[in-house]
Amino acid sequence: ALITCTDKGTVTFWPEGTEKVEVRMDKPTSCMRASGTCHLQVATGGKDNDLKIWDGNKSEKPVFQAKNARNDWLDLRVPVWVNAVCFVPETGDQPTIAVGTGYHQVRLYDTRKQRRPLYTQEFGETPITALDVTPDSRYIIVGNGAGVIGRLDLRVGKVVNTYKGAAGCVTCVKCHQTLPIAAACGLDQFVRVYNLETKKLVQNVCHPHMFFHAGFPLRSWPVISCFSLTS
Repeated sequence: ALITCTDKGTVTFWPEGTEKVEVRMDKPTSCMRASGTCHLQVATGGKDNDLKIWDGNKSEKPVFQAKNARNDWLDLRVPVWVNAVCFVPETGDQPTIAVGTGYHQVRLYDTRKQRRPLYTQEFGETPITALDVTPDSRYIIVGNGAGVIGRLDLRVGKVVNTYKGAAGCVTCVKCHQTLPIAAACGLDQFVRVYNLETKKLVQNVCHPHMFFHAGFPLRSWPVISCFSLTS
């Protein structure tokens, strides 16, 4: 099935052989991510639009709606800006979700336990623009608006290491399905592949257009798929 989302907050499910189903949030939406294991399940979020999980078969209301973190030490409301989201692999229909915010935070939600984040960890000083979770569910790979890419321990959110080379906003990071490598691309027109364990840059490719997505369509190496809005 095809799933689309607009920045106005309209999520459309296009199941094969049946009529489309629309969900209208009427709130700014910065990101949408489909589950890799549960059919027609997606996570969405945006500015002043906290994390929600939708099921295309139960589209009237979200099946999960996050609750904001507790007020800060001045008892002021913590601002909400979900800018990137990713499902933790193999966590089923009540998934664990990693979120990157426009306020340079990484949050982890366990939808089976609670609506508030399990933790909030700051990363860098600019909005988090991309993230992915390694297939073994041990690490979160994060990229931000300043070109900083890092690996965080998923259990506690601690930064384990960072990866050099990117210049400018990171638009996508994607982990390989079996190998300890990740691809990253951004506005500097490069796609880079890093060894997550050694931190070495093992491949970089330049293109005349800005890349907005990179991924590994096969379990092999070194096949990488990319696209830009102008290609």
